[in-house]
Amino acid sequence: MTVDFLFQFIGLMLAVMHAFLHPVISIVLANTLMFTGAILFLIGLRRFLSLKLTWWPYVMMVIVFVSTYSIFTFVFQNKAVRLLIFTVMISIIFVQIIRINNKKLDKKHWLFSRAVVVAHVFLLIIHGSRAMMA
Repeated sequence: MTVDFLFQFIGLMLAVMHAFLHPVISIVLANTLMFTGAILFLIGLRRFLSLKLTWWPYVMMVIVFVSTYSIFTFVFQNKAVRLLIFTVMISIIFVQIIRINNKKLDKKHWLFSRAVVVAHVFLLIIHGSRAMMA
């Protein structure tokens, strides 16, 4: 899960420095790192809870994300659609994280699971609000 936080941090720093960096780095790479970081958190959670892990759906999601995000960054240059793409794709991951935590809740990890669920519900609200305002 440490790689998740590293990807999130680097992605946010690249996004913040958008005035100084090329759009490939500050928009596409930054958001891809943040999105991939969320996927890595989900994968780490699945491993931690000893759940079956299939890689191909996540690889396909990253490919679809990078493709569509790049198209709406460089071809159509539509910021609202980019925000919608990011919100929908990351919401899918957040909902899976919430669902797994609620489904696999045990007494030993109850407090951790609740904190993860609450944090991801708030993240869903924040991303949803941003998308609605775009």
